[in-house]
Amino acid sequence: MLKKVFRFLFSVCLIVLGIGMSLYPAVRSEKIHMEAISYQKEVDNAYKQNKEQKKKKESDSFYQSIKKYNEDIYKNGQKDFKDAFSYTWFPIPLNGFKEERCGYIKIPAMDVQLPLYVRATKKNMAKGATVLGNTSLPIGGNNTNSVIAGHRGYQGAPYFREIEKLQIGDKVYIKNQWEKLTYIVKRIKIVYPNDSDEVKIQPGKDMITLLTCHPYRSHGKYRYLVFCERFTSKNKEKDSKKTTKKTVVTTKDETITYEPSTPDIKRENTIKVVAFIFILCCIAYIFVSKIRNR
Repeated sequence: MLKKVFRFLFSVCLIVLGIGMSLYPAVRSEKIHMEAISYQKEVDNAYKQNKEQKKKKESDSFYQSIKKYNEDIYKNGQKDFKDAFSYTWFPIPLNGFKEERCGYIKIPAMDVQLPLYVRATKKNMAKGATVLGNTSLPIGGNNTNSVIAGHRGYQGAPYFREIEKLQIGDKVYIKNQWEKLTYIVKRIKIVYPNDSDEVKIQPGKDMITLLTCHPYRSHGKYRYLVFCERFTSKNKEKDSKKTTKKTVVTTKDETITYEPSTPDIKRENTIKVVAFIFILCCIAYIFVSKIRNR
């Protein structure tokens, strides 16, 4: 009798553990989503308050320090943008950014909305998208390129996992306490991890560049880059004529081949569904067996 009870309890524990492991990614993803929504409201309220009080960004000393930083790194050719260690360093005080967040990014084509963190530390990358140090902070302006990095999925949260859904012509939005910025995908490219020149500021351009690992689950074999340019009233008419979206992925050279990640992502999702169904079947079997034994 004790053996049967022990076997039953042991089976239940295994099933509960299995359910927990299966649901953890979804629970974590929802937690991050709710935190992103909460922070989004903070940014939206700050933006609305500035508008209502007619506060101009030019009169904000913190905004001016960010603008000066962006101008300085362009003038010096981003000389300190060399390796992974430089990605976390900004030569200006960041106290004006609450918890090192500088707004949020919204990418409809990927169904993603994430807080934007300055300094690409492991801690910040685990919580959202990050702006690489020694690249422009995302406030827009000529001669800027804010390089925004995100994990290709992390502990169940998608982050930039679906980046290959982005096509040329898609829009990416950034919002901070001062303004809303709209960017359009212009180019997509795959490069080696050490090709820092590929993501440097381009003269006369107002840009953001999305960056993540490629292929999916490749442990950082390559970098997948999505170059986006600012959508303004000046180029609105020209860009609006391009109604057909397309995906054109180029590579650094012939040594890199584009390997779509969609099959791996679909396979992973299928395995998760099958595993969850299997666990449910086990639960049903145990309870049916228990009832029959009575």
